[in-house]
Amino acid sequence: MEKIETKSEEEVVNTEEKVEKNIYRSTDEKNKYRVDLYFGRDNNNKIKKSSRVVYGTLTEARKQLALHEVGLARGEVKAPVKITIQQLIEDWNRLVGDLKNTETTQTSTRNIQKHIISYFGEHTRIDKISVTNIRDYMAFLKTEKTLSHSLNHCKKQHILV
Repeated sequence: MEKIETKSEEEVVNTEEKVEKNIYRSTDEKNKYRVDLYFGRDNNNKIKKSSRVVYGTLTEARKQLALHEVGLARGEVKAPVKITIQQLIEDWNRLVGDLKNTETTQTSTRNIQKHIISYFGEHTRIDKISVTNIRDYMAFLKTEKTLSHSLNHCKKQHILV
């Protein structure tokens, strides 16, 4: 098997071995796989891809890859949008803010900056926020910000939309 070294954000070298096309196994953790997901090419003919880490068996990694390929063939899978929370707010203010009440837009922006950006960080990409991250954020709001269950539920609906 071909050995591949990748560097994570912490600049720690992780060694992976290629198991088969688009599937790599960690040599440190035998139940950890990286599945490369391809989405085609963009307007500049550059390959659009991302990867997903799968903890489990090779069969589960193959299943993730197969589900992606079937969804792509059916047109159900779209390439991840690589935009940060801050960029999303700026785009929303520019595109929607002028159509709505300016005061409401400014209040919403301040609240997002005060709560969501302070928790996740302004450079966090939207496509990197998982359901687990949202659940952790909701738990944080409930414990640290002492939000009631009903208000917490209301905020959850807005975040998930």
